[in-house]
Amino acid sequence: MQLKKILLLGFFALFVTGCSHNSSTVEKLSKQEQTNLYRELGNRYYQLGHLEDAKEKLSKALEIDPKDAQTHNSLGVLYGRLGETNIAKKHFDTAISLAPDDAKIKNNFGRFLCEQGQYSQANEYLRSAANDRTSQIQWQVLTNLGHCELLQGHKQKAMLYFKKALLQNPEHAPALLAMAKIYYENKKYMSARAYLERFFSASGKFQPADSLYLGYLIETALGAEQEAEQYRSSLLREFPDSPEAEKVLLEK
Repeated sequence: MQLKKILLLGFFALFVTGCSHNSSTVEKLSKQEQTNLYRELGNRYYQLGHLEDAKEKLSKALEIDPKDAQTHNSLGVLYGRLGETNIAKKHFDTAISLAPDDAKIKNNFGRFLCEQGQYSQANEYLRSAANDRTSQIQWQVLTNLGHCELLQGHKQKAMLYFKKALLQNPEHAPALLAMAKIYYENKKYMSARAYLERFFSASGKFQPADSLYLGYLIETALGAEQEAEQYRSSLLREFPDSPEAEKVLLEK
């Protein structure tokens, strides 16, 4: 999956670079096609963690079409991740005003509002997106509703949303990891292990630091010392500067 993203990014980057040196090529693209191209390139950069490059390409898309709702949506997500919440909210507000029925925008805005502690408004947008039967991302919306309930301390409600998400998409990695964490916290370690194994199967080679640390905690709780050490070694090797790595080092 990561290789596919890199190849796609390379294709878009080469295309845009070629266009920048060939005015006739640019002229052949419609305004909407140029906007879509730069927005998609910005989104690819964002997915790979190249946030400044993402900002540059998304800003270019917005310059071409200041009223493109999806570009404002992407910029809202980007600035939210950068911690520039006021700018993020402005972009989300604009995106919603331009496309008030778009489930993808409502999902992203709801998640953002929940992270800001604005739970009532967040739930309004997320539930509206979840009720859109034409949406292609319902399991993502349900997972965000689950995370929002967790932030409010509503663990049982959160589990219901995560389970609903997994009924629609059994390989949705964020919901699987969330369930593994909840079962670990509930001291149901075998169930936690099962969900974490499903997470790793669904996510492929993508194993973030918090998942490796959770694996270490689960196997330690089960008394599986060899498995726990494997998680610990992977965590220290792959994410030596992470807060999770610091925690396991302090435990020794």
